[in-house]
Amino acid sequence: MDKKEYENEIIKAQNFQKLEPGRAAYWIGYERGLGYAFFGANFCPVAEHIAWLKQADETGDQERRLRGEGYRDGFQGKKPLALG
Repeated sequence: MDKKEYENEIIKAQNFQKLEPGRAAYWIGYERGLGYAFFGANFCPVAEHIAWLKQADETGDQERRLRGEGYRDGFQGKKPLALG
């Protein structure tokens, strides 16, 4: 991912946090995952990165699960569908 693509995806995530308040946690995670994808281990410690990824498997807390799913998608460079 180059700098321009990173910046565009960050703006998208920030906009959809407002447009999709029910999925704001997803977009927060997505934005953070993009940060790790772009900056790598300079963004946060590896243990923190792993903890964010594990949130996607949460079963009891939907908000944590959404953050984790967003983080995973951002980190993997997936382009999520908005307004869904």
